Amino acid sequence: MKFSNWGAIEWQKTYNFQLDSLLKETVYSIQPSSDGGYIVAGYETSSPGQMGALILKLFPDGQIEWQKSFKRDVSICASSICLTSDGGTAVAGSGFNGDEGTDIWYSKLTPDGDMEWTKTFDREKKGAAYSIQPADEGGYLVYAEIEGQYWWTDHFIKVDSPLLLKLDSNGEIDADCVFIQDADVSEITTDIVSQDIFIGNRQPRYTGLNVKENDIEQRTQTGEFTLLCGEADLNLHYPPLNFYGEKVFTRSLSQAEYINMLSWETNPQNGQILKHRIYLLHKDSRILIAEVDAGISLYWHRKVKKDEELSYHIVSVDVQNRESYPATISVK
Repeated sequence: MKFSNWGAIEWQKTYNFQLDSLLKETVYSIQPSSDGGYIVAGYETSSPGQMGALILKLFPDGQIEWQKSFKRDVSICASSICLTSDGGTAVAGSGFNGDEGTDIWYSKLTPDGDMEWTKTFDREKKGAAYSIQPADEGGYLVYAEIEGQYWWTDHFIKVDSPLLLKLDSNGEIDADCVFIQDADVSEITTDIVSQDIFIGNRQPRYTGLNVKENDIEQRTQTGEFTLLCGEADLNLHYPPLNFYGEKVFTRSLSQAEYINMLSWETNPQNGQILKHRIYLLHKDSRILIAEVDAGISLYWHRKVKKDEELSYHIVSVDVQNRESYPATISVK
């Protein structure tokens, strides 16, 4: 729909295939074009069981100027579209690979909707792209989420971690970052037609729901993203190696006690690590018992009980106070 400044409907359209009523189209993103029209992105099912990324270019009155569907070896969906400086468009979305999950996909189209280049994220890293925007200095920003691991008590769980990609005008990132690959996308012309529909104006009804947007600008301002490069997450560093613990009995003139002697080695894969933190695991929680400088590799946990078994986590802490996932030991 196109609305006036005060919310009245100026025109309204529905778009669907002429071929078969069982085939369907869904759109997720619409943006104004430089000529007063619009660009639209989503997906279509021009063949049963196979989704293609759907791109429509509309005239200012909502009629279709041109339409394209883009296919890969897996079903793909376009989630976001934006104008480029040359009058073309950039599109970001996801590929659906059955039980294997989804991967990130994005492309650059010419002003006529022809494919200029297309890229896909490393398919071993599952994820989905939700937004693409032109960067002020050129190139593009892609906001996505990628499946990662998170340590919870004694096991890893899978979570979706926010991801921000900074691309140049050719869809590439820094030469040291090798997880972007060329994608094989073929192009077809679809058979979608526009029809007038009639939805009356009515007073909007407001709810108390708070909407959390997925756009890049908000995520950047709040810091809710992770920047990836190469095969490693820049936020990801590693725990110390060879975390070891042994219970010993010591006696002095003033007292006798049992001590859990904890030792480890600095992980050579880490960059700037400021310190290590040691946690005592207690039921479903962690209790911080020590912070030691990065150059120290020994800690004594004093006054423990003779027959008590204790479990510990140790993490590396970088210059931005971010923790690695933990190494774990139990000392009897």
